[in-house]
Amino acid sequence: MSNVHEAHREDLELARACAAGERSAREAFERDHLGAVAEHAALVDRSPEFAQRVRTALAAELFRAGRIQEYTGDAPLAAWIRIAALRTALALQRAATPSASTAVGTDEVRLTRESDEAAVAVALHDLPVRDRLLLRLLRVENMDSGAVGAIYGVPTSTVTRWVTEIRQRIRNRAPATAAEVVDALVLRLLRND
Repeated sequence: MSNVHEAHREDLELARACAAGERSAREAFERDHLGAVAEHAALVDRSPEFAQRVRTALAAELFRAGRIQEYTGDAPLAAWIRIAALRTALALQRAATPSASTAVGTDEVRLTRESDEAAVAVALHDLPVRDRLLLRLLRVENMDSGAVGAIYGVPTSTVTRWVTEIRQRIRNRAPATAAEVVDALVLRLLRND
């Protein structure tokens, strides 16, 4: 537990107790964390039925499939659950959305604005710390590429290449969304982070 941030030690202990099958821990987890799943699911689909499907699927994934054991305590458990809930919601939405070849009268299946935001949020969260920090320095702190390059000890061209690669990885997670929309969502999510 030496790598665990002190602020998240209780979260890690709760997750481990849940993984061990402790009933009181599971009840606390459901009360404190699974209760917020509906709010996260609403980013993809606002219906209460969908929120319940996400909650049920997420609980099965965490407890029956043992995914709760993957929580390492390096971030708040609530944030980890938020990302897991968004991933589950997006997976359920994709499974329920007809493909373009089977959709009647549909030229293209498009994600809603809310699901675009959820996909970008998951992609941003999945970035390595260095990449998120790089985007924050450039987009939120408004540092120029030369200054960021000096911090990392690399030329400006390397910073530019890194940013291009990062932006492309994020855009790949929300392919139906215009690049400008993805960039705006990244900026807003970084500011709120």
